[in-house]
Amino acid sequence: MESTQNIDGVNVRVKRKLFTVANMLSASRIVAVVPLVMAYEAAGRTPDIWVGLWTGYIILSDYLDGLAARKLDEITEAGKIVDPIADKTCAIMLISYSVWIGMIPLWFLVILTVREFLILAGSLHIKAKRGKVAMSVMSGKIAVNVLSAYFIAVFFFPVAIYAHFFLKWLTVLFLVGSLADYYYRYRKILQGYDFN
Repeated sequence: MESTQNIDGVNVRVKRKLFTVANMLSASRIVAVVPLVMAYEAAGRTPDIWVGLWTGYIILSDYLDGLAARKLDEITEAGKIVDPIADKTCAIMLISYSVWIGMIPLWFLVILTVREFLILAGSLHIKAKRGKVAMSVMSGKIAVNVLSAYFIAVFFFPVAIYAHFFLKWLTVLFLVGSLADYYYRYRKILQGYDFN
């Protein structure tokens, strides 16, 4: 059954460009993980100015790529792929590193990785069935921000164990909740709803 109702509530003009400011910012986020980890190791696994700058860049680029896409009218099919892939890659790389050095439990990485795999599989299925990639949902963006807060707490405030505990479980809640939101959207799109 085809529906003319847009699940996003508004139609967005999406272009077919690859090289845009927004896409370059998204891609650079993945690259920035390497110097962040190198800086953290060089500082004896303690935060210093370089760790702060690289962390700040990764977080800021996640905000700026979306802003650039909207302000420069550069919302693209490629950007709908590059931005979430950059988010997922950064998250899994940084959380994997944090597990490796004993700062975050392995089960947390497993939950994150399974969630990301399921969202990616759903996106690929939508692309195969409907011919385009769906934009991220707001709850997913919020989950990324909560995950960032957890990572910052662990990296920059290693003795704040109560904050770690709270943010760890808050992140799990948002990861699972946003996965449910993605599943709901996935079902609606497969039912024929229009989407951006």
